[in-house]
Amino acid sequence: MTERSGLAGTGDGGANSSLVRGRFVLCKARNDREMVVVEDGAVLQAKGRIEAVGPYDDLARRYPGLDTIGSRRHVVIPGLVNTHHHVGLTPVQLGITDMPLELWLSARLYARHVDGYLDTLYSAFELIGSGVTAVQHLDTMRPAPVSAWPERGHAVVKAYLDIGMRVSYALCIRDQNRLVYAPDEQFIATLPPALARETGDWLNKTHFRLEDYETDFLEPMIEAYGGGRENLARIWLAPINLERCSDELLLLTKQWAARHKIGIHLHFSETHYQKLYAERRFGKTALRHLHDIGFLGPELTLGHAVWTTGDDIDLIAASGARVCHNASSNLRLRSGIAPVRRFVERGIPVASRDR
Repeated sequence: MTERSGLAGTGDGGANSSLVRGRFVLCKARNDREMVVVEDGAVLQAKGRIEAVGPYDDLARRYPGLDTIGSRRHVVIPGLVNTHHHVGLTPVQLGITDMPLELWLSARLYARHVDGYLDTLYSAFELIGSGVTAVQHLDTMRPAPVSAWPERGHAVVKAYLDIGMRVSYALCIRDQNRLVYAPDEQFIATLPPALARETGDWLNKTHFRLEDYETDFLEPMIEAYGGGRENLARIWLAPINLERCSDELLLLTKQWAARHKIGIHLHFSETHYQKLYAERRFGKTALRHLHDIGFLGPELTLGHAVWTTGDDIDLIAASGARVCHNASSNLRLRSGIAPVRRFVERGIPVASRDR
């Protein structure tokens, strides 16, 4: 039996304690094929904290009178981690059907507004119902000014904290190619005059000074949740993807990550169009470009990474970066199938999302 402090140290007399029982209690993975398992075991929790794990009969005898959740017909597993999550109500629920990513993103601009706190709370209940207890929440950038963004961030984080989940919160930002994979001015010039003016006015609301992001958003969020002030919340960085971020923004992100000792999540090489865009823009793969500008590193997680070559995979492995596999999204939006087996064979840590 493993035990941390015992029920006597909880100070609640057992009122907020219980045993969670299963035919198998899966404690941890030693590797991809071996688990530490307690047969006919149980987990003793007190006020939401795991106090002991061991055989059910032993724990039931040591702590009589506690409610038991589960039975010999159940399996008890550690809480799952969703490493790439965006919203509560799905785009389909908001009226946006599944279609290729580039069209889907444009269609989402017309989705109705949903309160950030309530939307996140809705998703948190769904995640917990799926066994997820920790989440990387990648939020959508708001119109400028940057000083207004922390309000949204606080609302999202508060929803997770109110339900008791762990959250790593990051706001997805971009500074170029906001509608198509071409400079904004170039795209606007192809539109009829009236539509060009309307589009330009809309895009102007999304512009922000890169230096304002750190001072007006990132630092206030870290001040609120970093440095051990909140055990369940962390702040991360999320330049949205290579196509919509300049090299300047990517390199500033790298500096912010080092300065504040936080991680980076980058949507990466998700569709074939993005693969072709990188080849046209840089004359090489997107991953090779990230390597050449010094962006890769162990603080980086690459979301999707569908269109990666063998050389790309070698560079990821050598850098210590990680991959987040988004299987359902890649299939629903017709993006492709990531080479997950090759990632694993090269020793690259691979996480996943559940929706």
